[in-house]
Amino acid sequence: KSPSYELERLLRVAKAQRGVNMCILILIVCYAVGIASGALDAANRRTNSPSGPVAGIAGLVILGVYILQVIYVYRLASALESGVPILWVLGILCLSCIGLILLLYLSHKANQELRAAGLKVGLLGGNPKDVERKMAGG
Repeated sequence: KSPSYELERLLRVAKAQRGVNMCILILIVCYAVGIASGALDAANRRTNSPSGPVAGIAGLVILGVYILQVIYVYRLASALESGVPILWVLGILCLSCIGLILLLYLSHKANQELRAAGLKVGLLGGNPKDVERKMAGG
């Protein structure tokens, strides 16, 4: 495969990995908000105070993130060209805990490929701009 194809593939990997990692972080925050809201609701029921719609909003955000997660996982699995059937990946993603493990595994594989290409990898994965600079010859 040509070097330009490999750089384009790495760009797809970096962009999809960033999306997957953002989904993971947003889900963690939403779960924490949902747990805190549940505890707040329990306390409010004891004192007969009205509780806010925080859990409902967090639930809607989680639903939106799940949709984005499917899109980014599809893109990442396609870009990694790992040979694992993408339908299996998307099916496993529906199982909550196993889906999170799958996300972490895909992110780890993306980190390995980006590091092997000499790119820096941070909390959100590889920076797509670094790959674009490398594509431009920088």
